[in-house]
Amino acid sequence: MRVNPGFIGPWGKTEKWCPVCKRSLPFSAFRQQFTTSTWLSSWCRGCSSAATRAWREQNRERVNAARRTQPAKLRCVECGGEFEGRKGKLLRSRRCKDRRYARLHPEEIRAKQQRKYQRRKAA
Repeated sequence: MRVNPGFIGPWGKTEKWCPVCKRSLPFSAFRQQFTTSTWLSSWCRGCSSAATRAWREQNRERVNAARRTQPAKLRCVECGGEFEGRKGKLLRSRRCKDRRYARLHPEEIRAKQQRKYQRRKAA
């Protein structure tokens, strides 16, 4: 998502300083990062891309090994069906997740159905 070119940031500024390339650039040269006060990354797009490219070059074997690994063969704890996914995943699908929740929390499901019935009755 790009920043609106007419955006005036905090304190009425339209440019931001990149500490890596030591230049003041327009807001559109920065990626959005919602954890900062300005909602913009501290490094410009060019510098962050170059840093990422350099890191990938230095860690080429690690990146390739991660890409080569096959997804784990897992078994769903709810339906027992086999599926591929990351380690630690317990359920095969959304349907299995809903069934498990209904099995473990029957009183919440009953209350939800009651609320739904009351809304429909009132309408």
